[in-house]
Amino acid sequence: MQRILACTYINAARNPINVNSNKSLVGIGRAGVIKGKSLRLINSVLNGFASRVTISNFLLLGFNDFYTFVGNYIYYISGRALYINTNATALIILFYSVNNYFRNIAGYAFDVSVNTYVLLEGNYFDTVTILGFLESGNVYAVNTVPDASSCTSYLGYICEWNRVTSNSGALGLSVDSAALFKFSGYKSSLVRHILVTNVPASVLANAGIGKI
Repeated sequence: MQRILACTYINAARNPINVNSNKSLVGIGRAGVIKGKSLRLINSVLNGFASRVTISNFLLLGFNDFYTFVGNYIYYISGRALYINTNATALIILFYSVNNYFRNIAGYAFDVSVNTYVLLEGNYFDTVTILGFLESGNVYAVNTVPDASSCTSYLGYICEWNRVTSNSGALGLSVDSAALFKFSGYKSSLVRHILVTNVPASVLANAGIGKI
């Protein structure tokens, strides 16, 4: 005899929402949520800087892409928070993570794999078990004064160091100048960072639903 179980689910839409350049999706208060439908961003979609953005359960698919990940609150993740990888040998990903707040991560904050170039500056890691797992790729994670100063010759400014609290693991990611060299060609696209000591207050004040 088969057992019948009751369940609830959200119907997924057949077609995604196409988003072109210079478009904004604005939700007022706690109504700013899209469920059961995906967004499709293709062909060099470009927009200005945005704040008060939450990205959850989200899959980004693309190639030869540049991602800026700024001002996000990554909280209570049990596995890997971010996995950055491309499985196509002719393609690369540039991932710029700045002024994000990682808190209570039981797994690791970053998993970096092949054909990726990652720049980490001004991120705040609080109670993060493993900050990074480097399978392959090139990572420049700013952790010391010399690390920050070395940015000058490539990017034209002193990078902001990443803050790691005492109850977190070691940063555990490389300081690879190959990543800085790759980002030097995109200096105009890098956002202006804030002091890492101000990151928790800034992120908590701006990230999440209902902050407009």
